[in-house]
Amino acid sequence: MRRGQEGYPSLSFPARLPRSATKGEPSAMAQPMTKVIAVYRQPNDAKRFDEYYAETHTPLVKKIPGLRRLEVSKITGAAGGTSDVYQVAELYFDDPGARETALASDEGKAVVGDLPNFAAGIVTVYLGEGRLA
Repeated sequence: MRRGQEGYPSLSFPARLPRSATKGEPSAMAQPMTKVIAVYRQPNDAKRFDEYYAETHTPLVKKIPGLRRLEVSKITGAAGGTSDVYQVAELYFDDPGARETALASDEGKAVVGDLPNFAAGIVTVYLGEGRLA
């Protein structure tokens, strides 16, 4: 398993921006992407959370059909102080239909069913639309 900064697993799928996206020209990447956003508050045992997330939960997430990208951000602070948020995971899908199909799949149900195993009471899941600005 690749390790990123501070020993955390590197969890983002590789993604390349089309050349036009870096020059301010319209591109396919500028199209909206539908997301599932999981916000995790501070766990009681961060080491145990990180191990479970990397070794058990992330492999389940990566099996979700239609998943285009997974980004996981470890929160290191907030403007003006500390944060009660520990980690944010963003799962990207092509459109709302693809997201709903993914969540209704056996793999999607397994991911949702796994949340209480390591994040009971500390996770909130949101649905959203994202775009490059």
